[in-house]
Amino acid sequence: MKTLTRRGTSSIPNAENVKPNTNTSVELELAAPLVVWVKDDQDLDAYGASDPHIICRNGEYFVYLAAGVVFACGGDSVQCLDTFFKAFSVFNIKVPTKLIKISDFLDVFVFKVKSYTTRVGVRQLVAEFQEVENAENSVQDINS
Repeated sequence: MKTLTRRGTSSIPNAENVKPNTNTSVELELAAPLVVWVKDDQDLDAYGASDPHIICRNGEYFVYLAAGVVFACGGDSVQCLDTFFKAFSVFNIKVPTKLIKISDFLDVFVFKVKSYTTRVGVRQLVAEFQEVENAENSVQDINS
């Protein structure tokens, strides 16, 4: 299995950066550009943020695109991710900087709306996933 490098990341939180006796964790900090967890009583209409992201409140997911533009996605996290990343193309919204690589990967490998990306790391990741997919397909062909 390939090991991911830290190249291309501005900062990666580690255990030393997490303050004791707080609810902040490394996972929450790493997920922050994509998912924000809000309190159950927080009003989403009054919610203000700069970049588009996913909001999780009490097990329910919402896609936040801009002030006053929030879509309810229910409790299905996969459907929410699908809606979130497709919304950038549908509404012609700029993808936040910290989410560009994952968006490119999904556009090329999952949604197949792009055939190529200029990002070398994303191209390499797509090639590796395609290699695995091809190997799985050949095993299925042999077994059938």
